[in-house]
Amino acid sequence: MTETLIRLFDKLKYCLLLRFRNSNRKEFFDMDGCGLEIEFGVEYERRCRTYIETALRKMASLVRGKCKFVTDSTIGSFLNVEIVLKPFERDELKSIFFGVKSILDFYDNLVFNDNCGLHANFRADDALKEAFYNILITRYDSARFNHGKYRTDFMQAALHGGTLKSYGEYVEYQNSVGSKYCGVNFLKPHLLEVRTLNLDWDDVEFFYDIYEEAKASLASNGK
Repeated sequence: MTETLIRLFDKLKYCLLLRFRNSNRKEFFDMDGCGLEIEFGVEYERRCRTYIETALRKMASLVRGKCKFVTDSTIGSFLNVEIVLKPFERDELKSIFFGVKSILDFYDNLVFNDNCGLHANFRADDALKEAFYNILITRYDSARFNHGKYRTDFMQAALHGGTLKSYGEYVEYQNSVGSKYCGVNFLKPHLLEVRTLNLDWDDVEFFYDIYEEAKASLASNGK
């Protein structure tokens, strides 16, 4: 078997192992909690083909029933993988996150680099999005984001034109420039996206805290 055929065979085997699904549907996010999307690449070496298979089996076993695997061509690796987790409450999500991270850290051929991102998704109506925005602009920290992939900083967008935008003004501005490359996306119905975080639980928790604070603020005001 030629080298090219071996690579194709292995790629197909890895894809079947992960059972890739539709990347466009966000059906998991119609729940409370936080749903993470974790991107990583697989760097192929023929001598490591069994090692890679073992790594992917470990990953699939860890998150089976908790996620779907989809492809993401923007990662640019031999195999581009995105783990789309169902929403979980904080403690359970933390356990899953560290399980995924331990596998990525251990297996050299699974890579989380500047082409990869960690996205946090929260269910939110317009009132909750606005409350989240109003808290975030008071404590935003650009170091929470991995700017290697998407370089549009949230506060740059919020301050575009020289003055700090209200939530409505920000949404209007984001509508004009698009959602994909903004660090915080408010445009999807019933969904709040925080995009391209570092692979660091503290960064996830930072935004989880703001989300829960926004929910509590609305509840205390009877909204």
